[in-house]
Amino acid sequence: VLMLRKRRLATVIIGVILFVIAVARVAPWRSLAGTPPAADGTVRVTRVVDGDTVDICCPEARVRLLGIDTPERGQECYKEATARLKELILGEEVEVERDIEDEDRYKRSLLYIFYNGTFINELLVREGYAYLYFVEPNSKYNDVLKEAAQKAKAEGAGCLWKSS
Repeated sequence: VLMLRKRRLATVIIGVILFVIAVARVAPWRSLAGTPPAADGTVRVTRVVDGDTVDICCPEARVRLLGIDTPERGQECYKEATARLKELILGEEVEVERDIEDEDRYKRSLLYIFYNGTFINELLVREGYAYLYFVEPNSKYNDVLKEAAQKAKAEGAGCLWKSS
């Protein structure tokens, strides 16, 4: 009787382990890059990764600012763009707004960010820290961002457009 119970227990344990493995393969756990906000709303910026990417909380997600692109690590203006975004929103409660697509190929949430009524994506372009970077079908603010880029270039704004 004792041997039969041990055998049943071993079978149940093996079954549970196989079930867990199967579930993990079908629905792998998402990293911080995952779970986008359920809807437009308010979140806290917990980390600035670079000039166009932040981590947010609640829910936790990595966010790529829509419509813009900033220099990558090691490129000219990387430090300035990253520092400006930190200055603007690190640790702050911000409003986020979606467009058509929720995530990029790296599973980052794609969002527009607003802080105290200021459109942060547009401000970074206008101040010369970000280039335009449009990926269809996300186009809600393309005209606003284009206008900001034209002004930044004309005025030699920020690190990207300063006179040499």
